[in-house]
Amino acid sequence: MTALHHGNMNCSILCKRGAVSFVGFAALPFSQPRASAFEGLVRGPKFEFREKGRSGRSRMTPYCAENSGKEKSTIVMEKSVSVILLAGGKGKRMGASMPKQYLPLLGQPIALYSLYTFSQLIQVKEIIVVCDPSYKDIFEGTKGKLCVEVKFALPGKERQDSVYSGLQAVDSSSELVCIHDSARPLVSTGDIEKVLKDGWLNGAAVLGVPVKATIKEANSQSFVVRTLDRKTLWEMQTPQVIKPDLLKKGFELVNRGGLEVTDDVSIVEHLKHPVYITEGSYTNIKVTTPDDLLLAERIMSLSTGVSS
Repeated sequence: MTALHHGNMNCSILCKRGAVSFVGFAALPFSQPRASAFEGLVRGPKFEFREKGRSGRSRMTPYCAENSGKEKSTIVMEKSVSVILLAGGKGKRMGASMPKQYLPLLGQPIALYSLYTFSQLIQVKEIIVVCDPSYKDIFEGTKGKLCVEVKFALPGKERQDSVYSGLQAVDSSSELVCIHDSARPLVSTGDIEKVLKDGWLNGAAVLGVPVKATIKEANSQSFVVRTLDRKTLWEMQTPQVIKPDLLKKGFELVNRGGLEVTDDVSIVEHLKHPVYITEGSYTNIKVTTPDDLLLAERIMSLSTGVSS
């Protein structure tokens, strides 16, 4: 297992956590050395548009990442969170020559966006990147430009195996484990801070958004069985935040019983422990298809003022 240290704290403007954000991105050809992927311009604060919370009073409101979650963040201690960044997926649905999380989004590999976002948060002490060694150089190219420690772990056959692998690298003093899909490049610092707070208060929390579409249950012959009440349905996102001891106990149960889970808080659900849903943003999409990539480019272009 390899570790990268940030070195000099005067590493660059990227070290001014929470006060900077990507605004202009260098239009680097992806054929250039991948270590140069962080040579984009940075400015702050960044304003974006997001939907209001559970009250639903306003459809879309301006949101400033720099000013978000300041009261909430005081609950989660500085340097108390270990992030497991999952970057080992194959991305077969994208139909590309490389995994989706490494495709360029406005000139930068998708996986680097969330790496940078988490590195801005004072609560984060380390980021464990779970990736195939052949793509390790993408993350090593950030050396000296992030103010957190970056570690590496090998991916497993299934998602839960990759999370378990990353968990083995988590610092023993960490108070929260925050698991995120690197294919979700648009997650905001404000939403991360909200779910960190809820995870600390409840032991386990996950970002989610209310389902907007009508969902029907069907039988094996594709006939409708019933229409589900969407008022009670939520679409899960990441990050998913769990206290380390709880996650370890969950893995003991899951591994002992040979159970399969499709998301991280499901591991905790097997312990009958309550999981809190933190309302997130619809823009926190997972890039899994070419259409998703186009949508992410459009959202980011509107947010940063860069034409795609």
